[in-house]
Amino acid sequence: MRRFITLIVLAAIALPAHGETVDLGHILSGKVFPLSMSLKELDGNWRRFTATGSDPAPSAYTQMIGLMTSRKGMGAYHYYTKGYTVPATGGETYLVAYSPLTQPFDPSVFTRSEPPELQKLTPDTVLSLSLLNLRSIGSLTDIRPFDLNAEISDGSEGNKDKQSGPANSQESLKAVGLAFLMYTSDHDDVFPPMNDPATARRALAPYAPRIDDGKVDIFVQPDTNRLYIPNKILSKRKHAHIKNPAEMVMFYEGTPDKNGFRNVVYVDGHVKRLSESEWQVAKRQSKIP
Repeated sequence: MRRFITLIVLAAIALPAHGETVDLGHILSGKVFPLSMSLKELDGNWRRFTATGSDPAPSAYTQMIGLMTSRKGMGAYHYYTKGYTVPATGGETYLVAYSPLTQPFDPSVFTRSEPPELQKLTPDTVLSLSLLNLRSIGSLTDIRPFDLNAEISDGSEGNKDKQSGPANSQESLKAVGLAFLMYTSDHDDVFPPMNDPATARRALAPYAPRIDDGKVDIFVQPDTNRLYIPNKILSKRKHAHIKNPAEMVMFYEGTPDKNGFRNVVYVDGHVKRLSESEWQVAKRQSKIP
């Protein structure tokens, strides 16, 4: 079913003139599609999207790498495509996409209190070819037409957020999600104790940015000054036992904003702002009382 939904989404991304498929060997040779290109070579016929989750679910270690190299949703799971697909042996099908060329992975990022700084996007940013297996993609989100000025602007805002620390609730929850995954990776994929906000905070504190020099306490909702509430059902559970990490709420705001929305962070690390009706659905899916 998940694969069927993903194919429907891909059909919405793909342009009608690009329904053809090409042989995998041809694409790897670079003769059909370039193995790399610059951001400025893209135009309005391209679509930008973010790939989140997978099937089977990725390990906490894999998700942590994605979060450590992400910036406002841009990074290891951020792509551009025209909707071309490539058939391969064994019945697999790949989506042809491009993503910003990343630096070689540095394991020392796991010892730092903050994610590594990423290079600012410019028109000359190099994009590398990526083949995304349609069978293992979990979901495609944030789909939009490509706009060069918007991409460069997003990159600049991401650097500002990096320098100023978690300036709002979504950034704080994103940092909480990262601390959660780092803890889980260090404890054989077992989640921390989460029976109440204070207990969860104590367990995750060693994995959070230091709270000094005016930095924000990531465990506190900025506008209410109250601790984020953990999902107690996750306390000391095994990561492998969670069937849908992208749909299981990890922490959430105890109080909605004046417009009735609240921010939550899911087990796969992504953050979302939910309306009251969406929150009621998320509560049931996440078995929150």
